[in-house]
Amino acid sequence: MEKLSFRSYTDEDFPFFQQLVLASEEWESEECSAENLPVYLKKYEMLQGHWTIYEQAGEKVGLSYSLPWAPSNEKPWLGTLLVKESRRGQGIGKEIIARTAEHFRGNHKAFFCACPVEKTSWLQFLASCGFEQFKVEKNEEEKEYVILVYPL
Repeated sequence: MEKLSFRSYTDEDFPFFQQLVLASEEWESEECSAENLPVYLKKYEMLQGHWTIYEQAGEKVGLSYSLPWAPSNEKPWLGTLLVKESRRGQGIGKEIIARTAEHFRGNHKAFFCACPVEKTSWLQFLASCGFEQFKVEKNEEEKEYVILVYPL
C-alpha cells in the first residue's frame, strides 16, 4: 500500500466532504446531511479541533476530525472518520486512527471517541483499531453512546 499523506482541510475540500457523506448513509443519518454540512462545520469551529484530509498517490481517500481537548472530559477525542467508499477495507481507516494516536502520544495517556450503541459495525471497526469500551452514556436526548478509549 502506498504511503498515506495528510494535510489540513481547506474550503476547496468541501465537495470531497460532501461526496464522503453522500456515500455514507449511516453517517449521514447519524450526524449530518450533505446539504447541512456548512452548519455542521460551523458548529465544530468553536471546539478548535482539526479537520484533516488524507491522500494516497494524489487521491483524496479520507477525512477526520480530532480535538486535543473536549469539554466533556478535558481529553483528546476523535470525532469523525470517513473513508472514500471505493477505498474502504484497505486499512486506510486504521492508518488514520494510528496517525491520530501518534499525534496525541507523548502529551496524553489516551484519546477517546463515542459511537451510538446500535452501530455495531462501527464499534467492531473501532475495537479492531485498538479502541476499548470504557462506558455507556446518554446524551441530552437520552440516546445511548459507547465511549471508547485508545490507550497511548
